[in-house]
Amino acid sequence: MPKTRTKIALLVALVLTAVIAASVASSASSATKRASAASASSLTAAISSFPNDMNPLSPTVDNVSLLVWNAFWEYLVQPSSSGSSIVPMLAESWTISKDGLTYTFKLRPGVKFSDGTPLSAADVIYSLHQAFTNSGSQIAFLAKKVASITSPTSGLVVIKLHTPWLYLLDDLSGFNAAILPSALIKKEGYAAFLKHPIGTGPFKIASVSPGSSITMVRNPVYWDAGKPHLSSITFNVIDSDVARANAVEGGTAAVAMTPPGNQVPSLESNSSVQVYKFPGSEVETLLLNTKKPPLNNQDVRQAISLALDRAGIVKAGLFGFGQPASSFLVGPAPLTLQDTSLNLYPFNLTKAAALMKASGVKTPLSLPLIVSSGSAQQAIATIAQQDLAKIGIQLKIVSLDYGTAASDMSAERFTMVTNNWDDYVGDASEQPLFWVDPGFCCASYFTNYSNPTQIALAHRAVNASDSSTAKQLFDQLQRSVATTAHAIPLYYPTFLYVGSRKLTGFHVNPFGSWSFADMALSK
Repeated sequence: MPKTRTKIALLVALVLTAVIAASVASSASSATKRASAASASSLTAAISSFPNDMNPLSPTVDNVSLLVWNAFWEYLVQPSSSGSSIVPMLAESWTISKDGLTYTFKLRPGVKFSDGTPLSAADVIYSLHQAFTNSGSQIAFLAKKVASITSPTSGLVVIKLHTPWLYLLDDLSGFNAAILPSALIKKEGYAAFLKHPIGTGPFKIASVSPGSSITMVRNPVYWDAGKPHLSSITFNVIDSDVARANAVEGGTAAVAMTPPGNQVPSLESNSSVQVYKFPGSEVETLLLNTKKPPLNNQDVRQAISLALDRAGIVKAGLFGFGQPASSFLVGPAPLTLQDTSLNLYPFNLTKAAALMKASGVKTPLSLPLIVSSGSAQQAIATIAQQDLAKIGIQLKIVSLDYGTAASDMSAERFTMVTNNWDDYVGDASEQPLFWVDPGFCCASYFTNYSNPTQIALAHRAVNASDSSTAKQLFDQLQRSVATTAHAIPLYYPTFLYVGSRKLTGFHVNPFGSWSFADMALSK
């Protein structure tokens, strides 16, 4: 689900709950020896920050936490590598009744947790019950939609709904729906379990150096025969994007996240490394506080949107590694119902100037804009300042660190502020409701905008019982949000990574999950 990262990446991150027990490191040493026959490859990955949360039921989570825990936690289903569909994971197959109310999952046989305990239907029922009812879970809303979760026979799990919900498989494909060992948690308690979390994934945690690194070793009982190919992965924190790229070029890391865009040409000319470019489920936004005049005037908001040169921002701030936003919805379109062909955010200074005149607002006027650090943010500030000046709006740029900017946003201490929205699963329902329904959460993405007609449209769209009707309503909603312009999409960034030429099998899906089981290092 969208977690502004929202996950929600907008909110204050939780303190890391996983302090790994020393006994785990000891068992990991034995596991490494057992795995050496299958693989002698140890990979070092350079990540931007230390994971701040190891709790899959957390109401907030960051990109890096999800990246790391997807190495050891798994789900009933998962997004395909392109994010265009949902494919099997711990459930090898499933059926959906014609009325859309009953989902029957056939569990994959022979799956074990990394401590050797067999996965059972009881583990799935326990885990989903927690995900649907725990107040911290972002899919707790499903408690009202789910009538029952049962296991009529060994190896089957049946979920029955009160009413059809088109996005159930998406909700089960990650984030809060990790499948956990119920007997172990009941024995020692959830808080104790989080100190040495285990799952069914290809790796298991061996050791942690808080704030610095996490080492994982191969799960010797992983269900996918012959995988993973690596014997271990060490995640090293390197906060500088330049230093992360240098670590790969220098051979001290095999892969690094988010290298600087302006260094990509140089990296691509280096025969010892390779640059990866993946589409992500993310949009950079400009939020307007509609409580503050003249941003309560729709003509002014539309004028601001039309006057923003999104292509120029992508070129200057992302060095071309992104796309100008044409819908407020993020991709991938097959799951999120994004329709970029609508092209709802053109650059049109002439129309913007006409709307400013029609608004009745006297110009020039001065408005503060909060941005955070980084080349993309500075490009937004510079280009928006230049373009809006042409329609009589003088921007006063306020540069803050990301945490402070996000705090001011969530407390509604802003007039205009930039932020990013990310989806972590393909559930198409949360982003529309978050953006337009103040009663759903957070005052319509903190903008204080409320439009009863738009709210009703959003709820009809997300609660449609068939995909065709949903698509039509989602298209209407995308047009409506472009018109009201209270939360303005700017661009969709491309996810960049740099890796050693020895790295194979590396892929990142649109929701940020790495292909841990497939990754390998050639000699």
